Amino acid sequence: MIQEGISNVLDAIRLQNTQLFFVSGNIFDYVSVGQKNEQNFLSFLEKITARKYPNFIVYDLFSGITPIRMSEAVKQLLNPETKQAESGPAKKDNKYNRMIAEAMGNHTDDSEKKEDVISKMVAFHLFDKLFTKQKDKPTIEPIILVINFAYSIVSQTLSESQEDARAMVIALQKWSQSKQIEESGHMIFLLTNNHQDIDARLFDKSGRIKLIYLKKPSEEERFDFLIGKQIEEKKAQLIARNSSGTTLKELERIISTTTDMPADQILQLCFLAKKEAIEAEYGDLLQVCSPRFGFEVIGGLENLVKKFQEIAFNMREGKTSLVPQGILLMGPPGTGKSLFAESYAKEAGINYFKVLDIKNMWVGSSERNASRLFNAIREAAPVVVFIDEFDQNQGQRGGFDGDSGVSRNLFKKLAEFVGDTSLRGKVLWLFATNRPDLIDPALKRPGRCDLRIPILRPDVHRLVQICERVPKEYPEIQLNVKRWKSLVKDCDGYSGADMVEIVRIAWELANESGRDAIIDGDVKDAIKDFKPQEIDEVEMAQMTLVAIRECSRMSLLPENVEKIINNCSSIIKGKIQETLGDDNTSSTIQSSSANPNKISN
Repeated sequence: MIQEGISNVLDAIRLQNTQLFFVSGNIFDYVSVGQKNEQNFLSFLEKITARKYPNFIVYDLFSGITPIRMSEAVKQLLNPETKQAESGPAKKDNKYNRMIAEAMGNHTDDSEKKEDVISKMVAFHLFDKLFTKQKDKPTIEPIILVINFAYSIVSQTLSESQEDARAMVIALQKWSQSKQIEESGHMIFLLTNNHQDIDARLFDKSGRIKLIYLKKPSEEERFDFLIGKQIEEKKAQLIARNSSGTTLKELERIISTTTDMPADQILQLCFLAKKEAIEAEYGDLLQVCSPRFGFEVIGGLENLVKKFQEIAFNMREGKTSLVPQGILLMGPPGTGKSLFAESYAKEAGINYFKVLDIKNMWVGSSERNASRLFNAIREAAPVVVFIDEFDQNQGQRGGFDGDSGVSRNLFKKLAEFVGDTSLRGKVLWLFATNRPDLIDPALKRPGRCDLRIPILRPDVHRLVQICERVPKEYPEIQLNVKRWKSLVKDCDGYSGADMVEIVRIAWELANESGRDAIIDGDVKDAIKDFKPQEIDEVEMAQMTLVAIRECSRMSLLPENVEKIINNCSSIIKGKIQETLGDDNTSSTIQSSSANPNKISN
């Protein structure tokens, strides 16, 4: 199986319809073609061009010019020992000539050692001479020129500050459009991890530059690689399925330590290797998480748990049309939105990423970060991607112009990527927010956030269920409580996090009394001792009503939704009456407490 990016390179060499290429992405990994694994893309390119291209030259800032293959015609043109200038023989003590000779391996005089690596300006002038037909000179056979670590030569940052870097950009633009280079069959490859590092002017429509991205290996490619390493089929399937986002070289390190290792240890090793590899490359943008708990720690919300279990099953089975593009979890703080997202990732048994802040103070860096983030997500699929406080991290379509349009650009990139239907069932976005009304409608529409689900403050029945599930999260806690409902009846309005803390305090009290399990009295004393965080009841009521109003399906609303609406409306109405008087009560309260079947999406 030949990877798409490698196939594009093979086609380009065969057809010769483009002369300048940027190859980015997984360039340092093994390249598998047939039964052979080349060490990296550069080694692969050298091998596949050997028959057709007698000249293969590599350049980078550290090593200078490295001629892997060089024809006699090129040697005659460049060798300062044989070249005759109009004024006579080239001087042997000329530093320029000495460096070229050293690069060609012709320098034998120890007293004239190379003083420095050839500069990029000298190197590019030299390459330009190779690509330009000259009268009375032998015809140059086709050349492959590879500029390695291209970000160090033509990066956006360098181009903005250094004149010679701008000259390199001009040279590459010139070469990409040169008729002489096209007719001679020369090809130039620039290699870099991330093409976003490169000066954007090289990718405008006026140039003939082809961008080729080498992806991390797919599950099928990882499996084929493992089978080629004589790994037993069942074990190869297990490792391949659980190592998305890793390279073949990283996979090789994994299998070197898995001899006679049980499945659970193999899975843990795969996760650690995957976490290390992804965070080494993208750790400034995302966190690779290992979900601690599944839905067993969720108290109540049976209808939502069932829905998410169905989604997890369909995602595992590859039934992409039954998987939402994205899910927006809405509701006041402390209702368990983050825990619900983590529980889903555990249930689905796939990668789980938490996105960090990708904004940067430097113009262009945020857009570059966004592109890097999206590459990481594609390579790690199937994956759950969680963004907390989405109303604050989304960027804005009509965002603040004082940040040079960064927010606006990020919004556009995010909206396009979240809405990419080719990733449906492979990438599931989970967003959490207290204020869905602050999120741009373009991000909430079907095709981006297909499901908008309210997760609200628990009623007494759900408070009991939350308390009973605490030992699932903390296995050392033991319960021997008989009358949960009567104990928590005075905790109405408490969050799920509040109830977990009350149970933990009760466990402390039980231990202090020498008991190995919590009893009713411990819970009663813990409730008395616990002081909940002060909250603005009106603000909580407003967040609740907004979450209900933004819900995308009636079946996702709680059964007692009408009671919740009436309670919230009474809280808001009471505050308005207190502030303005009875005659100024806002008519919006009446509309908020309308029948839930008439709630607008």
